[in-house]
Amino acid sequence: KAVAIGSDFDGCTLPKGVSGVQDMDRLYAMVSKSFGAETADDIFWRNAYRFFSSEDTAL
Repeated sequence: KAVAIGSDFDGCTLPKGVSGVQDMDRLYAMVSKSFGAETADDIFWRNAYRFFSSEDTAL
């Protein structure tokens, strides 16, 4: 519950078929297929949402 993915892929090795932010849907499908939809949702948005909406990180 602590991993989140952003859209800045600078300096990382991308999987085949993913060349940038325009392929986020394809990357989501890959993660979902490998780890399940709930884990993919956690990685792609839910963990970041939970972190930024917690009282500990409120500005």
